[in-house]
Amino acid sequence: MSKFREAKSDPKVLVEYLEECEAAYDRGKGKLFVQGKLEEEAAQHAGWIGRYDEMRAELEALKKYYEGKSRAKRGELYRKYLENYARSLQKQDIEQFINADPDWQKTDEVLQEISLVHDKMESLVKSLQAKGWNIGHVVKLRVQGLEDSLV
Repeated sequence: MSKFREAKSDPKVLVEYLEECEAAYDRGKGKLFVQGKLEEEAAQHAGWIGRYDEMRAELEALKKYYEGKSRAKRGELYRKYLENYARSLQKQDIEQFINADPDWQKTDEVLQEISLVHDKMESLVKSLQAKGWNIGHVVKLRVQGLEDSLV
């Protein structure tokens, strides 16, 4: 079962998965630099990108899921304030009441947390892709016999 399916049905699993992603992000930052033999780095590089991109995709799915829940919660609250309030409210007043509603704030906080972790993971994947591009070009220089040249 994917983490997406587990995390969307159980808030405890969501929190654990976000913590797991944060820890993976911290470990991944250490992989942005070539350490040791270039050949070993090149061999392991695709696996790292695959793993972190998989996590990014799961986070993106969770983000979209919670964006939908967020819109549904806003709609529910909008109807509540429109139909059940003692006096007639303007659209701007309803929006302000929704923004101050504790249920909305909880939903929005969860969405913001998921978005933050997703964006960090996306940044890591892009950085690893750039590292792969650099490794590829260093290898091309070596093939041409230019490994000692300075740029």
